[in-house]
Amino acid sequence: MNRKEFMEFGKSLTNLIATNFSGSNIFKDVQVIPGWSIFYLVEIENNFNCQFREWAGNPFYFVVEKGNRKLAQLDLTKILKENGKFTWYLSKPTNKESLKIYDALFEFISETPIDYRDKVKEQKILLKSNPTVFKSGYLFVEDASQDQFEEQFINFIRNIYEYSKNPLNWKGKKPDSQKPQNANANIFNLEDIEAEEGYKEDKVYLYTHRNRDIVQKRKELDNYTCQICGFNFALEGKHIIECHHLNPLSESDIRITNINDLISVCPTCHRIIHLRKPPFTPEEVKSLLNK
Repeated sequence: MNRKEFMEFGKSLTNLIATNFSGSNIFKDVQVIPGWSIFYLVEIENNFNCQFREWAGNPFYFVVEKGNRKLAQLDLTKILKENGKFTWYLSKPTNKESLKIYDALFEFISETPIDYRDKVKEQKILLKSNPTVFKSGYLFVEDASQDQFEEQFINFIRNIYEYSKNPLNWKGKKPDSQKPQNANANIFNLEDIEAEEGYKEDKVYLYTHRNRDIVQKRKELDNYTCQICGFNFALEGKHIIECHHLNPLSESDIRITNINDLISVCPTCHRIIHLRKPPFTPEEVKSLLNK
């Protein structure tokens, strides 16, 4: 990003904080001292504030403080934006309070990617910022979308704010998108009667007299291979393969099957598809199996 883009980016982060903290106020050009100009300041309750500013002659920093205690000094010129994706490694803080927050929220990388360091150094030179880039750092985001970056950023600010109010009882909270997820939780029910009926209905419908020829052609086109898991097996010359109707029968008035409405699947994947109502898509089952 160039200087103009960084100015707009810093302003957007300021607005993001103000939006997420009710009762906050934004001030522009708070002080004009060479090397220490504050472009935007967000003032939040309890003497907590965030500043998009210059820092010791370097152009784009985000400083978070409670009273006179500085809890984060974030060098925005270390943010790389490539093809709409963001990568950012934070420098290791020097004070113990900040270090506690960083350790709770981020992974410490002893050697950040050299490609990242080289590009950041080049960017810093163009921005007339101190080109020093430390070898190690905390991974803030890597190849993240703007939404992911903003989620991580506002979560970070919230954590610092909560820490500033009660440091002894504070426990770091990561964004919802980074919390471990059980891929099988609350998405299907092995005893779901409706799902069982959907599986039976799909099979009965497809193997009626008028659909048999189309089903057979679909299997031949797919080489009798499951299009989800790759299963291919024949027992005494008979292929163990089924067809699944891609349009949920309960949600459609379709009663004439087109060959493109079908997909060849093994009995196991077909059963998994119908463990939920409406059925899983083949892509969802692939993702589920991968996890």
